[in-house]
Amino acid sequence: VRGERSDGWRTNVVTDDKRASASRDVQGQGKLTWAIGEGWRAQVTGLMVRDRTTGDQFAPLDLARRNQTQNSDTGEFSADVAAGGLTLSRRAGNDDEDQRLVTAITGISRTRDVFDLDIDFSPVPGSTLRKDTVRQQVSQELRYAGGYGLGVWVLGLYASGERQQVDAPLIIAPSVALPPGLQAVRGGTQTSSNLAAFGQAGLPLGPGWTLTLGLRIEHQQQVVDYTYRDNLTAGFTYDDRRSDNVALPKAILAYAWSDDVLTWWSVARGNTPGGYNLTPAAESEIDGGYGAESAWTYEFGQRIAALDRRLRLSFGAFVTDYRDKQVTVLAPPTTFLIRNAARARITGVESDLTAEVLPGLDFLAGIGALRPVFTEYDSGTADLAGNHLPMAPSYDGYTGLQWRDESGLVVRGDLSAIGAYYADDQNQIEQDAYRLLSARFGYDAGSWSLFVWGRNLGDAGFWTRASVTQAGQQVAVSGEPRSFGITAAARF
Repeated sequence: VRGERSDGWRTNVVTDDKRASASRDVQGQGKLTWAIGEGWRAQVTGLMVRDRTTGDQFAPLDLARRNQTQNSDTGEFSADVAAGGLTLSRRAGNDDEDQRLVTAITGISRTRDVFDLDIDFSPVPGSTLRKDTVRQQVSQELRYAGGYGLGVWVLGLYASGERQQVDAPLIIAPSVALPPGLQAVRGGTQTSSNLAAFGQAGLPLGPGWTLTLGLRIEHQQQVVDYTYRDNLTAGFTYDDRRSDNVALPKAILAYAWSDDVLTWWSVARGNTPGGYNLTPAAESEIDGGYGAESAWTYEFGQRIAALDRRLRLSFGAFVTDYRDKQVTVLAPPTTFLIRNAARARITGVESDLTAEVLPGLDFLAGIGALRPVFTEYDSGTADLAGNHLPMAPSYDGYTGLQWRDESGLVVRGDLSAIGAYYADDQNQIEQDAYRLLSARFGYDAGSWSLFVWGRNLGDAGFWTRASVTQAGQQVAVSGEPRSFGITAAARF
């Protein structure tokens, strides 16, 4: 069981509410494992989440930089999650080289997200948007695995079904463009299904060499039923279905120089299913839906351990080529839609280091650099080829020291650096590079722990989300400023 409460850090300059981003989060989860006998094992898991956060977060950039808002309506962001799973497995075989494992995994979940927002971002009562989304999903997977050492293999089948229902009433206050104002009722249901067969096998090629080959074949289908009504137009209804068949191969070639040094090269294809926008204000925004996103990733990596593994270093370089990249954009009047960019590419490198400097004293560091760009993208109003992908920092890195005494005393400090990035595909709003310093001090006695911590001790200003409104106004959600807290935990 876990609970978290924050009084928030934003001030609403209109209502003088100094807790304009208060939040409460409660989580409960459990796992029961049961050895039934004769190689059978059952595992049951459960999760429940209840999260409530004040919706008064978006503000014009100049106010967001000062952790202030000016919304006339507080609004709300909330999430409720209930999920469970059952795993049944049976292991057979009399020795290490004759192992067989049959596994059945069943999952079920229900989530509800509420997005209630004052979308004119002004002190004058007016335009509001409420989006209520309920998702229900059930899945079943069957696996049959075997092999030993480098020759491990697995075969499997997967099936899932999901139902997503969205209700999103919209009220736009009267203006010069819309003298009577706009009151719209929007809602729809999308059902999705996924059927897949997959397999993977490791093939020893000789001393130190292993080739792993895998393939997943999927059939994806979405069906939509949507209605839009408002007080200014005739409205419309829309129903449709779309499907995709995809093959997702992968190959990994690895060479183990020793037990502590490994080099690998890999190529893999990934896929994100298409679907439909369920908050459009015009039929053209839902017609045909948006396409599946696919990507080929090419990677080289090196992992090294030394000094009895007190020193561990990893390095990787990769290129990901996207086709039909899914991009979330703001469409007037304040409706977020998913569209496809024809092509995009992300090129990057990353490295991580962990070193035990002295007994109980660890040094950690990591760095990554990205070049994320659209290589072919016509947004309908402009050619955005060469623009950076949104919310993709040009670099990020961290370094930290942690000392843990045998008594359970723990002291840790971390410094993170995040490079500049853009909030939108038009690259109109840029977040400059910033650094975050954090620290914690306390005891971890195994059965209980108590820590005092501080985050963003340098009080760096940054935003976590941003967009441009229909009127051309830039609005953003400010990140957490200098904050202090206490965390206590008990384990039983």
